[in-house]
Amino acid sequence: MTQQQNVYYSFLEEYARFLEDCAQQEAKKYHALISYQPQEVDRAISSLQAALMRVDQMEKQRELLQEQAGYKGMTFQQILAQADAQDAQKASALFERFQNAVNDIRFMNSKSLEFAQTNIRELDGVLPKEKGITTSYAPGKMGAASTGSPLFETKI
Repeated sequence: MTQQQNVYYSFLEEYARFLEDCAQQEAKKYHALISYQPQEVDRAISSLQAALMRVDQMEKQRELLQEQAGYKGMTFQQILAQADAQDAQKASALFERFQNAVNDIRFMNSKSLEFAQTNIRELDGVLPKEKGITTSYAPGKMGAASTGSPLFETKI
């Protein structure tokens, strides 16, 4: 393994740890939501917003380090196919951690979104309607932009 590849894999280790932390934060947000703890929800959302900015920076750094390691434009599977047996085992475990963390984030975020949307629909049905006024989150008013970060929709 070259020095650039070592740097790349070390960075991916850090990135995987960070994403695992983000998954835990996402789980905390969900648990705060279902236990109706608004201050905890606010804290979790603020923390996750900062984390998304860091993910954006880390993703740019990953792409740069990946290119420097000789893997420009390659998927994790393509990188694994080029690795020797010893490196492939280490890389495979690392890529699996990375993928699991991203999947955990997606899952917990979808659970949070589902819970919030259900409660908003219930509130919309209970709150008195004033003439011509509906809640800002009425059915049909939440667009595709509310689905979350496209970063976690990227195939890795």
